[in-house]
Amino acid sequence: MVKAVNYGDDSSGYLSFGIDSSFDLLVRIGTLQQDESIRKLLLDYCLKTYENNTFGGWDWHLGCLNIASLLLKTEAEVESFFALTDHSEVSEYSLEEMQAIKYNVLLKCKGESQAAEYLEAHISNSKLRCIAIENALKTELYEKAIGIAMDGIKYDKKDRPGLVVEWYDWLLRIAQKQNDTEKIIEYARFLFMKNFRSTQDYYQILKENITPEKWFSFVNELAKDLKKSSRWDLSGLLAKIYINEEWWDKLLVFLQKNPDFPTIDTYSEYLIGNYSGEIINLYAVAVKKYMENNIGRGHYQSICRYIRRMIKLGGRDESNDLIAYLRKEYPKRKALLEELNMI
Repeated sequence: MVKAVNYGDDSSGYLSFGIDSSFDLLVRIGTLQQDESIRKLLLDYCLKTYENNTFGGWDWHLGCLNIASLLLKTEAEVESFFALTDHSEVSEYSLEEMQAIKYNVLLKCKGESQAAEYLEAHISNSKLRCIAIENALKTELYEKAIGIAMDGIKYDKKDRPGLVVEWYDWLLRIAQKQNDTEKIIEYARFLFMKNFRSTQDYYQILKENITPEKWFSFVNELAKDLKKSSRWDLSGLLAKIYINEEWWDKLLVFLQKNPDFPTIDTYSEYLIGNYSGEIINLYAVAVKKYMENNIGRGHYQSICRYIRRMIKLGGRDESNDLIAYLRKEYPKRKALLEELNMI
């Protein structure tokens, strides 16, 4: 199927999904290791496939190596595995993946001591750095965990700034383990402002660690800093603050500055109860703006759906005025006029 992917159209993802499913099944078989003949057969297949570069250029290439690592049992097999991987030429990304696989093999087959030495020698590998921090946390060696994370910040600051944010996320987790409120606030604020995608809700963490009497002042400063930023992806954070604090008037102003359909659709539900008239007007503005750059029946049907939404919100008069405006502004767009006639 890999040959089919190389020459076929896999935009639907069906071909690669089939291969991924097969690999998942082989991983399950490798994990069970119940039948010795199957173990040896699968191990031999994976090592030869990797050595022959059958899946070179695809994630399945290292996938074979990973399955093989699950099947290793004898000392000879382990040595053969390392002999193969030690002489492999791989990309920087693949090298990190391979080193992580080799670490797991060492841990499983050689013991914690050798695995720890390997980990220390390859700490620049972000995957292994995460393992090192996690290991330090498990044993409550907080200063060691902090040092590893801080070193990561210095190491990745220039070339991989995205990883820097991940190391700050680790620093936050360490601070939470230590119940260090000051550091928790510092790191959670930094990560919130970076809009870092994580399993933790940094806004909620801030709210839980800042006293109620200081919260209003703090969150106001947070909103001011977001407004100053030129990063487009931070606007959603500003809206999140307004929603969490129930600052509906500020959320309305935010929408009025960003009158496009996706933004209005996302946040109008919070305002319809008290600001239905303003939402109706926002949809009218968005329709006019949308029509300036879009032509075709599909687009016309889309704006008509929004006009119907305006009517449902009680904006029949505003809808009629908008329809009259569109007919006057675009008299030669026959498809548009036909769609407007059906409202």
